[in-house]
This record gives sequence, C-alpha cells and structure tokens, in this order.
Amino acid sequence: MLEKILPLSIFVMRCTASAMVAYALAAALRLEYHPIWALVSAIVVAQEVLAETWTIVFRRIWRTALGVAVAVGLHSLVHPLGMTFATEAGLCIALCTGLSYGRPALRASMWTGAIVLLTADPHEPLYVTGISRGAEVMMGGLIGGLFHFFIEKGFAFTKRPSQE
Repeated sequence: MLEKILPLSIFVMRCTASAMVAYALAAALRLEYHPIWALVSAIVVAQEVLAETWTIVFRRIWRTALGVAVAVGLHSLVHPLGMTFATEAGLCIALCTGLSYGRPALRASMWTGAIVLLTADPHEPLYVTGISRGAEVMMGGLIGGLFHFFIEKGFAFTKRPSQE
C-alpha cells in the first residue's frame, strides 16, 4: 500500500509546489501580469517519469516559440492592413494548424498564437507580449522539470543500497 501512496504523494506535492513557485516567480518578475501561464506550464509538463517530463518541457518550449513567432510575424504583416482581431486570430490559428498538421507535438502552437493576440496590450508592441508569454511558459516548464529532477534525484540519493 505504501509503495502506491508514496509515489502519488510525491507527485501531488511536486506538481503543487512547482506550480506555486512558478506562479510566484512570474508574479515577482511582473511578467506582463499574466503569471498564470507559468503555473499552467509547470502543471502541463508534470509526468511520472523524469525523461518524459523533460520531453514535454522541450516540446512545450518549441511549441510556444512557434506560436509566438507566428503571432508576432503575422501581426506585423497584416495589422497595418487594418484587419480585425478576429481575422488576425483566425489567420494565426489557421497557419499554426497547418504547420502542426501531422505533427501532434506542435499543436499547442495553435492556441499559443491566439493567447498572445488575446493578451496583447494595445499600448505596447506585440513582440513584448510574445516575449512575456514565452518567458512565462518557459519559466513554468523549466521549474516543473527542475522540481521533478531534484526531487527524483534527492530520493535516489537517500536510498540505501539494500533498498534498490
């Protein structure tokens, strides 16, 4: 029974702690006042196996970077033409969807671009929003991955040879 409860307890505590630390750090750094994305990323990357966590961390960073790049690039091209937000968001989602077709690992880019557009401050260039959203996601993902690494390695160091 303990062999099932202990891993579950560690997983719950690790996910909760990494999410709260990611949120607190993003809020302290005032990342465009949307620290929720750091919290979400810390939770999204959480897996039971360390190698899987790091795979998700790096995929999340790549997907986020793609969505940010598409949103900022597309905005710089079509915004001067006077397109509405809905049209711009639709084009961004369509482009990211096309890029991710047949590549499920890239699908998060489909909503990342829209989130960048939705959270934009009209008084700042869109690339500032893109950098902020990207930083929040990357920070949360890396914090989630590092929590997993250090907790798993910490428990490995405390095992006696007879326990292995």
